[in-house]
Amino acid sequence: MSRLSRESITSNMFKNRKEAGKILARSLEKTGTKADTVVASTRSGLKVAEKVSKELGLPHTAVMSKKLKAGEKGPVFGAVAQEGTIWLEDRVIEEFTIDRGKVQRMAEKARRKVAEQVKALEGVERRDLKGENILLVTDGISSGARTSASLGACMKKGIDHSTVATPFMSRHVQEKLSDLADEVHEIRKPRFVASVEDGYVSKQNQRTVT
Repeated sequence: MSRLSRESITSNMFKNRKEAGKILARSLEKTGTKADTVVASTRSGLKVAEKVSKELGLPHTAVMSKKLKAGEKGPVFGAVAQEGTIWLEDRVIEEFTIDRGKVQRMAEKARRKVAEQVKALEGVERRDLKGENILLVTDGISSGARTSASLGACMKKGIDHSTVATPFMSRHVQEKLSDLADEVHEIRKPRFVASVEDGYVSKQNQRTVT
């Protein structure tokens, strides 16, 4: 592993998602961030969101999303979230000459997967977010595609204010999300994040690109 990789990932690890959620909640308290509801933006981020909601005494819900990726090792070029929200990175689509018809087919398949995820959620309350200040929480952000799609879905619900909160995200993604959300809050900001799963000592069953 290169020196850059060590600086970017292994020096910034959390023990597990519950620990990350607790630290994130404390950080949000220190900055005086106000919210009505904590919203998990990915399935893997539910544990972080649940811990944040418990520590801050706030209700929590979830807006699920699924990334769109050009092959297993290809680039992430977008994501689909609940409410049929689609977030596309046109620059990536053009750079890698991804067929638009293929994009539409993959987006439709992702919509079905998101619907299945929503049905499978247990113990997560459905909430009307209209007029609320939300904390959109995930377990880490690499590409930012799924977070962007989930944020778009929340905006469709008529939220009043949004804060994206995460244990870590790369610097360039932080700048990108700052153009979409009212506030962006992270504990650590490495130079890049190849996979969210790399940010944790305790691994889950799948690698996550958020």
